[in-house]
Amino acid sequence: MARPSFRCSRLITIVLAFVIVCAATDISTTRGATMHLDEIWIRDPNIMYHDGLYYMTGTTAGDGFLGYVSSDLEHWDPIGHIYTRNASSTWALQDFWAPEQVYKNGKFYLFFSGKTSTTNRSTGVAVATSPVGPYVDLMLAPLTPAEWMCLDGHLFRDDNGSEYFIYSYEWVDFPSGIGEFWIQPIAPNFTTLIGEKTLLFRGKDATWSGGITDGPSMLKLNGTYYLFWSSINHGYNCGYASSRQVLGPYEQSINPTITGDGGHSTWFRRGGDGELLITYHQPNHGDGIRAHIDRLCFVAGQWHLCKDLGSAIDAWPSIIPLALIGIASVVLFRRTSRPPRK
Repeated sequence: MARPSFRCSRLITIVLAFVIVCAATDISTTRGATMHLDEIWIRDPNIMYHDGLYYMTGTTAGDGFLGYVSSDLEHWDPIGHIYTRNASSTWALQDFWAPEQVYKNGKFYLFFSGKTSTTNRSTGVAVATSPVGPYVDLMLAPLTPAEWMCLDGHLFRDDNGSEYFIYSYEWVDFPSGIGEFWIQPIAPNFTTLIGEKTLLFRGKDATWSGGITDGPSMLKLNGTYYLFWSSINHGYNCGYASSRQVLGPYEQSINPTITGDGGHSTWFRRGGDGELLITYHQPNHGDGIRAHIDRLCFVAGQWHLCKDLGSAIDAWPSIIPLALIGIASVVLFRRTSRPPRK
């Protein structure tokens, strides 16, 4: 058998070296991070993608919110407090819950819930020029009605640019223990809710719900609005309601999408515009509470976690290019190693 030419051998060496460098680069980006996802205690996780990185926050501290940054959704660098309790606040001095980060027109906004010893729980907003903060209160008052106990405010931006604020009117305000979800247009500068507020549905409208309403997160796909939300019924769980109109009426999913004492989800896309991912915490109590990230699959008219269908979040998006290069190298080697035809 004829040996490959020197030029061919050098080409193969260069290609293989490129593969090794790419693999080493991928490994270095993960090893340099500080904490693995399963090491971070966090409730109500929220992940925002911006400029090549993922930023995660959630219910993390008694005096505000901690943040984490990642390039691969597995390894996270702690960035400390992105928002800290301040004495000037008139509505949020305790119960810092369920933050959500939103980017708009060069600024970053943090919607979160809180209260004082003399005020009802409310949801308001802070602003920053960087996703790592520090976020500062945008205004002195919260967004939700002061006379209601409200939590888990969520900003939804429709395809036409219209923006709405969705929040839970807490079950603790009702003798029945059944909460409600409300929606209302929000001003472009996020300083106030405008127009009429609309009742979307009540906590007992879903057969899988125990009446509690929390963690709303709206996804619009192919003209249908899907509002994911969580409740407690034999453990924490998360299902969704769907409608062809943003203001409803909404039809509840037959079964919850997330079970096993997990819930309070928010969705996002890999790389900002890639596959649908969802993050949630599980379990709902104790020192073992962690954020989980899974792919969302729409199968037979229902939303599922892809892992429940036999497919979990994986590393294929980064491995495929390397694999193709490796295959090309093998093919090239075999072709150049063939004995010359007589």
